Amino acid sequence: MDIRFLSTGHGMLCLDHKPETILNLTAEDITTTSITLTWSSALSGVVHYKVKIPGTTLPDLTVHSETVTISELIPGQNYKVEVSAVDGDNFTEGDAASLTVSTVPGNILGLTAENITTKSFSLTWNLTEGVAVGYNVQVTGVPDFDTRVDSEMAVLTGLTPGSMYTVQVFAVAEDNVTQGSGASLTVFTKPETILNLTAEDITTTSITLTWSSALSGVVHYKVKIPGTTLPDLTVHSETVTISELIPGQNYKVEVSAVDGDNFTEGDAASLTVSTVPGNILGLTAENITTKSFSLTWNLTEGVAVGYNVQVTGVPDFDTRVDSEMAVLTGLTPGSMYTVQVFAVAEDNVTQGSGASLTVFTKPETILNLTAEDITTTSITLTWSSAVSGVVHYKVKIPGTTLPDLTVHSETVTISELIPGQNYKVEVSAVDGDNFTEGDAASLTVSTVPGNILGLTAEKITTKSFSLTWNLTEGVAVGYNVQVTGVPDFDTRVDSEMAVLSGLTPGSMYTVQVFAVAEDNVTQGSGASLTVFTKPETILNLTAEDITTTSITLTWSSALSGVVHYKVKIPGTTLPDLTVYTETATISELIPGRNYTVEVSAVDGDNFTEGDASSLTISTVPGNILGLTAENITTKSFSLTWNLTEGVAVGYNVQVTGVPDFDTRVDSEMAVLTGLTPGSMYTVQVFAVAEDNVTHGSGASLTVFTKPETILNLTAEDITTTSITLTWSSALSGVVHYKVKIPGTTLPDLTVYSETVTISELIPGRNYMVKVSAVDGDNFTEGDAASLTVSTVPDIVSDLTTTVITTTSAVLTWTPPQGLVIGYRVQVTGTSSSDLMVNSEVALISGLTPGSFYAAQVFSVAEDNKTTGNGVTISFYTKPGIVVNLTVEVITTQSILLTWTRPLGNATSYIVSATGATVSYMTVQSELALLTGLTPGSRYTVQVMAVAQDGVTKGSAATLVVFTKPAAVTGLRVNSTTSTSALLSWTLPSGNASSFSIVIGGNPNLMMVNMTYVNVTGLVPLSQYTISVMAVTEDGTKGNATSVSLSTTGVSLRYRLSILSSDGLDAQKKNQILQKINTVLQGQFDKNSFSASLTEE
Repeated sequence: MDIRFLSTGHGMLCLDHKPETILNLTAEDITTTSITLTWSSALSGVVHYKVKIPGTTLPDLTVHSETVTISELIPGQNYKVEVSAVDGDNFTEGDAASLTVSTVPGNILGLTAENITTKSFSLTWNLTEGVAVGYNVQVTGVPDFDTRVDSEMAVLTGLTPGSMYTVQVFAVAEDNVTQGSGASLTVFTKPETILNLTAEDITTTSITLTWSSALSGVVHYKVKIPGTTLPDLTVHSETVTISELIPGQNYKVEVSAVDGDNFTEGDAASLTVSTVPGNILGLTAENITTKSFSLTWNLTEGVAVGYNVQVTGVPDFDTRVDSEMAVLTGLTPGSMYTVQVFAVAEDNVTQGSGASLTVFTKPETILNLTAEDITTTSITLTWSSAVSGVVHYKVKIPGTTLPDLTVHSETVTISELIPGQNYKVEVSAVDGDNFTEGDAASLTVSTVPGNILGLTAEKITTKSFSLTWNLTEGVAVGYNVQVTGVPDFDTRVDSEMAVLSGLTPGSMYTVQVFAVAEDNVTQGSGASLTVFTKPETILNLTAEDITTTSITLTWSSALSGVVHYKVKIPGTTLPDLTVYTETATISELIPGRNYTVEVSAVDGDNFTEGDASSLTISTVPGNILGLTAENITTKSFSLTWNLTEGVAVGYNVQVTGVPDFDTRVDSEMAVLTGLTPGSMYTVQVFAVAEDNVTHGSGASLTVFTKPETILNLTAEDITTTSITLTWSSALSGVVHYKVKIPGTTLPDLTVYSETVTISELIPGRNYMVKVSAVDGDNFTEGDAASLTVSTVPDIVSDLTTTVITTTSAVLTWTPPQGLVIGYRVQVTGTSSSDLMVNSEVALISGLTPGSFYAAQVFSVAEDNKTTGNGVTISFYTKPGIVVNLTVEVITTQSILLTWTRPLGNATSYIVSATGATVSYMTVQSELALLTGLTPGSRYTVQVMAVAQDGVTKGSAATLVVFTKPAAVTGLRVNSTTSTSALLSWTLPSGNASSFSIVIGGNPNLMMVNMTYVNVTGLVPLSQYTISVMAVTEDGTKGNATSVSLSTTGVSLRYRLSILSSDGLDAQKKNQILQKINTVLQGQFDKNSFSASLTEE
């Protein structure tokens, strides 16, 4: 049936039922996180569509076209999507069309092959995001196959050894159909194990391996020697030589094939083999006896687990030992044995090349050793021997440096022996190797002692003398002495001297001495000597006529039989004098020296002297030369001098002056103290002889003491290159003053008044100045008064400010001529500061922004105190940045700005606006109005504070501002319908990026970027006021331009199908009218229509 409703004065409304279901719902452009749906609809009057994804938290979507993209989905998940049309009342929905679709699964990451064998490997991977119900694995190789797994791992079996496989893994979505993008991996199966691994050509340091392989696709082989530091080897054929091995060591060698990927290895074939042991060096036989000997040796390199010893002789035998030595016993005396020693490798089988040695056992001992024909230097030996096979005999004299003798008969004469020495002689038989000796037979025998030489009588007195002698050669254990005279006697002594006493004065004695050998029996040939005893001593020895170099002696003697006298000066190199009278003059003596003189009588043998009479006396000392005064002070000086010749035990010093005094000193110098400053002294110095009594002639010297130090040394009138000094002095006798500037090349100055000006100095330099008074001798200086003073430093140049900020400034300058140790910088202004710097740059901080400052720089001299004249520079600090820059009022052609004054000082501000036009102005307050701007345009606004000098600017505060766009013009209604209106207008002056449409008081805005708009969703037969505003890029709106309009009527037709066989009764009609009224009241004012139900 049809239902008609008539409104009250607003036309007729015909209403039908809800819209039909959409058609051809299809999913297109499916990704991991989105699905795009499209559909078709022949429905009229549909306003929009509602899209739902039930079973999720995703919001319903409202779309106005037949397509939608649903995003933020989970990869690989199955989604049911429902789309329904919504009618013109924005409320009534048609039945939904639904579609089930899966998103594309996420990517596969970390695809890795593990547990690779010859016929299988396992794969593992990770799904980056989303879900998957399984994974498709595609394998390309021999064989090709596909498989499906439920988890992120797969085990692939039944593969071909040493082959390449390309594997692709794809995640499968919840629909069990959709696949993600696959991850790919190339994997090689392990090749098979090599065959017939054999070791050939084994040396001490290398092993050559060979093997065979029927494998295809093998690229190379890897050779490893586990348990060593040797590197792995890569070889491309079925043979390799491993070198740099240790001789004799057991090695396990592993060889494996490597696949076509140059990485995958097959299982290794292994072989254990020993290198040949190293050579035997130093094979030596020791401890050789008649029936045994021991062997020692060294292994040149490598290792050995033992050694095989092969012995050839009588008897032959083999033995095995664990160390580098062996003891061979049970041998035949005097026999030759050939011994070979071989090192055995760690495999207990492999032998190295052997070392060979021939050894003889010792022969037996000789018999009947006897000594015959003994002299002072030789002994003849004889013996007998029943030993067979003896080649020769070795004769040794142990305990001596005599060489061993080799003889080929049973007799030998040993010569070059030491007379009187006891010798042990050893004779042994030597074997057929000319080396091996039997045990020696020994004999002890003494040679005849040597001759006595140099038999001398000493310490001859009136009743005794001593004898000394030398043994010409060899040794003796004692001496026999035979004496012939008055009296005769014999004696035995142990050393080469004897004292004979109880003799007669002045008598002759004959003495014989014989050496006794070490056997205490054998005597050598004797030596003989005639000796006289001494006569008695002379009387009254006296010294007369003493000079610096001579002494005259006299004496008396009552002795009979005296032939002459001997005069000696012991302790000197002077020759003894022989005189025949009782007087003698001794000359060529040393001045001042004490001499002991001895005079003795000489006996009838013209040799033997009596005891001497002695006298001690000094010669006169020598002259004084080079008397010099040194270390002269105001109250003392020291003297030094030289003695021309001879000796002195001291010196007497006589001083004439104020005061007078004498003193005695022990050396050639004297220090005189307690003197008067600036006075003259006469000094005499005399040498004193060794007897401490005898004086020499003196030397004289005149000396002035130093004057005193000047007073009140002051520096005045100091300039950059000169210093004027003044001082005072109460000293008498000062002739002039000496001025010195040590540490410089300036000359010393001599001045005759108490002031001096020193010029040509270096600016800023520290000088030490010394001034001393000079005495009446024009030579002697007093101690200097010193003063340290600096010249005034020069001024700096090129003073400049290089960097100025709001609170600091950097000053630089060029250093002055001369020297400076630093600079003083004084700053005055809003705040003051005073600082010292060590270089030609200064950072002045803590300043007030935008303020005036004056800075002075002074050079500082080396004394760290004296400053030169200052150089001044003035500057302004940069003003601070203005704060709180704010746009107070914006119009279409102007901007009103305000801001807060910056820290510090500022007298004006520069305000600029840059955009479609440029505006620039200077203001004195914190407010500026920028005019003449273009409507709707973007401007960059900057404000900079300016200091009082009108030049120094602070950093800019910046804002970006849009002017208001102008109002649109020419707004008109082009056409209307029951639910829409088409409007158009003219672009405003200036700029606008879009337009805002406001319908009545509805806050929901429409934005368009054209100069027209079709306003939809209006209510039929209604009045509207629509406003249009221009809008800038940042959303700034211009003034609104408005227009009023009315919509036309609307015809709505609803068709109801009543599924009832009973027809409509009154109750059902009322229910239908109530439902329709409710729908209409959602779109129209309830007083603007009335409804009735008519059956057709």
